Amino acid sequence: MFVLLVLISYNTSILYNKKGEPLFIMIEFGSTALAILIIGVALGALMALIPFKRLKYSQKFRLTIPICTTLVICLDLYASTQEAYLIRKHMADQKLYKDVQIPQGLDCSSVHDGTFETPSLIIERHGDYQKQTSKISDEVEEFKVKWISDCEYYLISPEDSTDILKVKIIKVTPDGYDCFATIGKWAAAASLKKLKVDH
Repeated sequence: MFVLLVLISYNTSILYNKKGEPLFIMIEFGSTALAILIIGVALGALMALIPFKRLKYSQKFRLTIPICTTLVICLDLYASTQEAYLIRKHMADQKLYKDVQIPQGLDCSSVHDGTFETPSLIIERHGDYQKQTSKISDEVEEFKVKWISDCEYYLISPEDSTDILKVKIIKVTPDGYDCFATIGKWAAAASLKKLKVDH
């Protein structure tokens, strides 16, 4: 029973990509089984100290170990399932950058310049210059902007010209735009809200 439950817990921690290939293992089977066993025995030892039907400590210990170990396995299974769900949800917002399609006829000229906001950044873009300020740390980064097309641009670091953030705009509204951005193969979805700045 112990081995079966640990195997179930272990299997939930394996994530697969869209082709069904194993992506990575979050927790190794051996360390998971050992941790569950140690915690289960420790909890069983503590529970055996509780007075119950005038049983000897060793008798209570034999009763409490399976109960506590099963409880720990259930908690581990729940935590692994939640973690896998959150990671899969995050991955659902990603796609290969080369597969991101810009809708035909999309006009992105209204968002070439302006001040924009994400949950963590304030972005100011004018011509071929972009400055972004972290809302959390107030750290400022500057980039050269290179427009590849009306709806695709690269942000190039002035310190390292090989450090390039690629962005494809997929939707433009009066309030801002939606895009996919990447520094590698996989792109993450983002929404930028256009801010009205008083001059």
